[in-house]
Amino acid sequence: MVTDDLKKVNDTLGHEMGDIMILNFAKLLRKVVPPPTCCTRQI
Repeated sequence: MVTDDLKKVNDTLGHEMGDIMILNFAKLLRKVVPPPTCCTRQI
């Protein structure tokens, strides 16, 4: 999943909304990715 638009969210709606977006994304990952799978960031 791509979260490239997070900067746009932070710039237009504020960092609090960006934080909420990240938390909701993490909750979704916990529901759909079974343990012991590890999610990482690609650089």
